[in-house]
This record gives sequence, structure tokens and C-alpha cells, in this order.
Amino acid sequence: MTLHAKIPPAPPTATVTPKILARATVELAAFRRMVRLAHQITPRVSAVPILNCALMTIADGTLNLRATDLDTHLSQSIAAETVAGISLPVRTATLAAFASAASGRVTVELQSDPDGLAPALLSLRDGDLTLRHRCMMSAGDFPAIPTGTGPVLAWEQTPDSLYRLIALSRHCISTEETRYCLNGIFLTTKPGASTLRAIATDGHRLACIDSEVQADFAALQAADGTPHSQQLGVIVPRPLVQILHQLTRKGGKDRVQVTAQGQLLSIDLPGISIIAKTIDGTYPDYTRVIPEASSAITAHLTKTQLTRLHRAAAALEDRYEARPARLDIGARRISVAGGDGNSVSLPLQVTAAEGTAQEAFGYDLRYLLAQASATPAFTIRAESRDHPALLLGEDPLAIFVLMPMRV
Repeated sequence: MTLHAKIPPAPPTATVTPKILARATVELAAFRRMVRLAHQITPRVSAVPILNCALMTIADGTLNLRATDLDTHLSQSIAAETVAGISLPVRTATLAAFASAASGRVTVELQSDPDGLAPALLSLRDGDLTLRHRCMMSAGDFPAIPTGTGPVLAWEQTPDSLYRLIALSRHCISTEETRYCLNGIFLTTKPGASTLRAIATDGHRLACIDSEVQADFAALQAADGTPHSQQLGVIVPRPLVQILHQLTRKGGKDRVQVTAQGQLLSIDLPGISIIAKTIDGTYPDYTRVIPEASSAITAHLTKTQLTRLHRAAAALEDRYEARPARLDIGARRISVAGGDGNSVSLPLQVTAAEGTAQEAFGYDLRYLLAQASATPAFTIRAESRDHPALLLGEDPLAIFVLMPMRV
């Protein structure tokens, strides 16, 4: 062959038509909700590659997506038009990117890889947009759903009642990792009753929310008399609380099935199943810090009032975040002080019983604002400026405790 000789054409290669293993077509809104929750559960940084994925399963008439961070297992199912069935791990980041760009009904299709480089080739389409992704891991690598051991306690409640327990107490959850037992909501039974009670505290404030839901945690007592834990109840971790707050809503009338067994909590909502580890530890005796109701000092606050005070306090140029809100009985004003004698104040509706010292008392403004987010209007009742205050909103089954601050 010389330099001027023609190069012979390459011999024709046989084209391999990929085989469709499974297909599902779903509505975009449902697909986005499913992917958003799965992406929220998936760890942002993980040394285990399979944890960056969600297990996608196409079955008869459903598309299921299961995600986990090994502490919480979230399984979701939505209606779909399906062809055949298969399970395969898919990166949640890939699903989230496509869901944000899609504009119509989504078709998820799994094909055999014509190059033989991967178990399957994932195709995501919304009509004109197509994303292809090689799936390099198998379903057998995905973590199995854990099972609990020991006595079982199960109860039912509405999404509305579960939402109420969470919305009224989650602002009191501690964020200090060293106090891990306080990093969640303690579900227990009201003393002397068999109804569900939710407790949350960070050591400075406390929420105690009762309900009419029947859930007697004495059922977790083992047959030999050994309690399920040193406290009869379970501590729901903060990440799970945040997820449940998203999944439940005020006015929801569907049924929520809750099961506590060992250190696992199982929650079943329509189309969603959650199995999560509870916090293993002893919750402190919260009953000792709840004061008796007193009318010695009574003050009424609203969210509008506290928000205005907080915004005006920005003019003080004081970077100290824990600003005390000073409640002055004699002047009937609530104020925040800054340096050099600067301050902002608003009128305050406050009364003091006869014989009560006309002293100013104070509380952390951040805590008052957080309380106002849960209860837009509330009443402060305290024995004196040095005693813990009892905070009462419109809900007769909810009480809150707030420790005073030096002013």
C-alpha cells in the first residue's frame, strides 16, 4: 500500500438494538415531589457510593423510589403507566437535575446497555428533553430496610394531629450536638392518662403538647418487667421531624399509622412509608421544670408586635445576638436596649397582682420570636422576674416554659 492508495472501508458492524427492560410514565408534579424528598434524605457527602442513589422500582402500575442515609429509610410510590418491571439504583442528583428542567409528563425507561458497560441504561424524557444515564450499580447493593425487635406500640392519628404536635413543639428542639438526647421531640404518654404527649426542650425553653390520640407507651414494657428504655417513650430525631412537618398539613383527614418497636419508628402515610432510628438515650424529667400557673405577672404579646420590635432593634447596631427583651411593668413598655443608652420600645399589655414588685423582667428576644411563629398570640404568666414563665397560646392542650434573662 502506497501513500496514494485508497484506505479500504471498515467492515460493517452489527448494530445492537437495546432491549427495553421496563418503562413508567408519571405526572411531572408527582415526580418532582418524589425526587425532592428522596434527594433530601440522600446524604450530601458519603464515602459509600450507593448512598448517593435511590432505589427506583417499576412495578405493576406504580413507580417506587426508596432513599436512605442509614438512619432514615423513605419509600414513596406514585401511580404510573408501566411496562414490565425492574429495580435499579439511580443517583438522586441526576433525578433532581432532570426534574428541575422537565416541563411535561415524565417517562422513565430502562434499557439494556448495547455496549455492555453497565447493567442498564436509564432514559428520562419529558417529550422533547431526554437525559441518558448509565446505571453502574445493582439493586443488591442497596441497604436493606431494618426491622425492629421487642414489644410493639402502634397507634393511628390524622395528619392534622401529627402536624399540630410538630408545629407547636419543633422550635424548642435543641441544636447542640453534645446534648443529643434533646435533639428531637420526645413522644410519651401524659402522666395519669393514655394519651399522646410531645415534649421538646433545649434547656432554655420547653414545649409540652398534649393530644387526644390514644398511645399508651406502657405497652413497650417487656414481659419480664424491663422497660423498653429508661423512659417510656421515643425520641424522634430532628431530621425526621423536619420531614414529617413537610409531609403533614393542617386540616389533613387521612390516617397516619405510627409504630414504635425497639429503636425504630415506622410511619405510614398515603403513598409514603418511613422507617427511622430513634435517638437512643434517656430524656430528662421535664415535669420538674413546668411551673404552676401564676397570675402575679401577666403580659400579652403578639407576633406582629415582636416582629416590629426585632426589625427596629437593627438600628441599635448591636451585634450581640441574644438581645434581652425588657418587659417593664411600671412603664407598660417592651423594649430592647443597645449600647450608649440607645433603645427601641413598644407599648405592652401587662398587669401585676397587688403586692407584686414593679420590677422589669426579660426574656431572650429570639425565643419570643420563635414562640410567636408557633403561637401568633400568647400570654406570659410568671411568679416573679426570677421564676420560669408559663407561656399560653390559644391551644388549651399546649403549654410552654421559658427561662428568664437578666435585664
